Amino acid sequence: MSNSPKISSFTILVAFICVALAGSAFLPLLPLKLSPSRNLPTLTINFSMPDNPARIVEMEATAQLEAMLARINGIREITSTSGNGWGSIRLELDKHTDIDVARFEVSTIIR
Repeated sequence: MSNSPKISSFTILVAFICVALAGSAFLPLLPLKLSPSRNLPTLTINFSMPDNPARIVEMEATAQLEAMLARINGIREITSTSGNGWGSIRLELDKHTDIDVARFEVSTIIR
């Protein structure tokens, strides 16, 4: 015969009840969204270069800004559009990225 300690069913039942009570005490602390959003935080940069064709806007501003903005941590996707005299860059961030920090980094790069 083995000399292993025997645990009574009453001890197991009391332990289960204690764990269940502790779990129900922490239940209100769980983060829960009834309708979670699918939208990730985004930043949009719009700029103008009057009297310049789209090709010049792309080469002089859009491509260079995209290359510098791609270095920011937490960027998921970069999309851009250039037109005659204007340009726009859209940065889609990860859901864990702090948007205020990303906005500060973008403004620092643009300056």
